[in-house]
Order: sequence, then structure tokens, then C-alpha cells
Amino acid sequence: MTSIVVFGAAGRAGRQIMAEAEKLLSPLEVPVRKAFTGDDLRRLASLLMNLGTARTGLGEFTTAEANLLEAQPIFVRSRHPTHAKDARECTQALVALYTSRNKAEPGKGYDAKAAEWKRKLLALAAPPSPQPAAH
Repeated sequence: MTSIVVFGAAGRAGRQIMAEAEKLLSPLEVPVRKAFTGDDLRRLASLLMNLGTARTGLGEFTTAEANLLEAQPIFVRSRHPTHAKDARECTQALVALYTSRNKAEPGKGYDAKAAEWKRKLLALAAPPSPQPAAH
């Protein structure tokens, strides 16, 4: 599944793209949850990340948050080579969610959540620390 991450989509066209994506993806959530389990959870995570991104663009912050917070740890736990990128994208989607929500609902702590996820994003982007040599 390809990501629809479009953090910069603005205006009527961006909102229309997000509405179409949400309309297409939302009915797939239940069947994907049933079909993809265990080692295939990454497919569910991809769907949830895309739903969360679309819902953020539509201002549906509560459901977007639930989708993204479920998807992100699935990507982080995965050992699949492409999932480091997916984990970063999903973490960036959480930063965008909390930044947007803070603009819509200032003074409710969403700026702190955005900052927390930015720190996590930086940690994901950092190269792994070298392990000490075993003797």
C-alpha cells in the first residue's frame, strides 16, 4: 500500500483529496483488520497511517489520533527493511496531527505533544548507536 502522506495539501483541493482518500479507505478498515494479522500487521498499519493522515486533513482529530497511534508502534516494531521509512512517515503524521490540532484548539497541550513527537522523529532519523565490541 502506498502512502498518501500529503502534509502540505491545503485549500479546497487538499481537503477534497483527503475526503476522497477517507471515503475510499474507511470501509476497508474492518476487512483489513481481519485479513492481516501477525507478520502482515504492517499492511494494517499502512492503512491506518493513510486514514489518520486523511482524517487529520479533514480536521477529524480524534479518529486520526487513534489511527496514527495504533499504526506507529507497528512500524517501529517491524524488522522489515522498508519500515524505518514508514515509521518516520507515521511519526511525521503524528507531528502534523498535533500541530494542526494545536492551531484548531490552542492551549490544550497539543503543542507539547507535537514537540514530543518531533523528538521521537529525530530519534528515528538518527543512525543507530554503535554497539560495544563483545569480548
